[in-house]
Amino acid sequence: MESSLYFHKKANDIWTIFPLKKEKRLVKFSQAVKAVLYFKDSKLDLLTGKKTTSSASKIINKLDNYDLKKIYRKPVVFHLFYEFGHLLQGDLEKIKEDDILMIEIHYDFAKDFGHSFDKVCSKGLKLRPSQKKISFNEYNKVFKKCYEYLLNGDCYQLNLTFPSLFSFNEGVGPEDFLEYLWKNVRNIGEYAHGTWLGPLDSFYLSNTPECLFQIKKKEKNFNLYSMPIKGSLKNEGTEFLNESWEKLKNSKKDEGELFMIADMLRNDLSSIEKPIAKIVKKKSLLEVPGIIHQYSLLSVDLDYKVHLGQIIRGLFPGGSITGAPKKRVMDLLYSLESEQPRGFYCGSTIILHESLLASSINIRSAEVFFEK
Repeated sequence: MESSLYFHKKANDIWTIFPLKKEKRLVKFSQAVKAVLYFKDSKLDLLTGKKTTSSASKIINKLDNYDLKKIYRKPVVFHLFYEFGHLLQGDLEKIKEDDILMIEIHYDFAKDFGHSFDKVCSKGLKLRPSQKKISFNEYNKVFKKCYEYLLNGDCYQLNLTFPSLFSFNEGVGPEDFLEYLWKNVRNIGEYAHGTWLGPLDSFYLSNTPECLFQIKKKEKNFNLYSMPIKGSLKNEGTEFLNESWEKLKNSKKDEGELFMIADMLRNDLSSIEKPIAKIVKKKSLLEVPGIIHQYSLLSVDLDYKVHLGQIIRGLFPGGSITGAPKKRVMDLLYSLESEQPRGFYCGSTIILHESLLASSINIRSAEVFFEK
């Protein structure tokens, strides 16, 4: 455990930055007044360095205190790690003592960085693949087991993943990673973001294009929508876009994956308060850096008495990164992925600030650790 003095010195070295892609500008949250890491049986205050006992039920209930009718003038950020899903399922035995389940940060300030995507920093970044990765033979063995589960009817869709490890050159900081990803506006994911935790010398970075939910307020209720992504094809460029899209949307495999997850998500959305969710768009094109995807758009109207905790209980983790049925495939994935926690990857980041009430699904994401 780090000393309290070390934490105190870095208490103000906590920030979250994200791009508003359509407006071509950056927004940075800073001056954290609360920053807490939650584990299964404890929590760590990053502003003091103190670790105290806690409980799983308190972590879940924490989200029940967030009223979605309220206007959050001061920014609030939650990072829900994938293993938070095991907590919601009551599978505490699948969670290790040191698995981070949630990070909660309250900020005092939000600053507009204007259009400076290409001036985040000046240093170069060089990534080098690490030798510590799963071999093809190891992966193929697990893949065949997945296929066996599908053929036996144990599940309908299974989204297998393993981490890729990289090292990077000395002398770079979190800002260098931002420049690496965001200097070209066209390469920015719609729900991209990064959070730097100075007390831990850790950076949580995502260039995700995927939305778990977004909220649009109305006078008497609010609209909650979600956009699951399934199906991918290399983007060959503007002149070939129509041809590529025709190929992707006519793929029966990709269509089956998308419709399966969209149907599961419609049930998830409908379980929050019981109004039936609607599929607004069955299949639409999404362009991201180097790739085209297809997505569905689902929507449901909810009463303002519904709080953030109810939404997370209904939706998390996103079905597109688990498979179907969700509970069953989470059990299978836990055994197939050698009990390797997914962590920040495949989790969700929630931002509550002014009119922005939204949550990502953290694909195309990384946990970056710096040496002290």
